[in-house]
Order: sequence, then structure tokens, then C-alpha cells
Amino acid sequence: PGPHAVRIQAVCDGTDTLPGKVLPENASDRFSLVRRHIPKGTDLSQVSPREVKQVEEWLNNYPRKMFGFLCSEQLFRAEIAALLPS
Repeated sequence: PGPHAVRIQAVCDGTDTLPGKVLPENASDRFSLVRRHIPKGTDLSQVSPREVKQVEEWLNNYPRKMFGFLCSEQLFRAEIAALLPS
């Protein structure tokens, strides 16, 4: 892998719906955050692009303990700033 390769630790999600289905370790946490806005079982074809964008923005600005209570948007911007010449 190259210098920017990403390693993902995956675990079985424990469902019987798709044998061998593998998800990232924290996928269930992300799904539960999405379900705060879009309940499980919702027909996603009925969710507007605007609603999806709102959930996306909320998730990207949600502070996470694993990031020292920063949000992924803040970390992304800091990484981009570190790459750009000053």
C-alpha cells in the first residue's frame, strides 16, 4: 500500500441477513446517529436530497470523543491546512 493507504479494522455485524457481511468496527455507531434523523425501516427513496444533506452536515459537525471532542469537519480542515504551503 502507498503512503496514504487506509487500514480499516472490520468485524462481522452479527446479522443473519447476509452471511459473511463485514462492516467497519464503528459502523453500528454511525447507523445509530443517522437513525436519530431517519428511522430504521424508512423507505430511503422517500428521503429528499435536502434531508440527506442535512444529516450529512450534522454528522460531519458532530463532536466525537475519539477525536478529542472535535468534529470530523474540523480535523479534515486541519489536515488540508497542514498540506498546503503557508
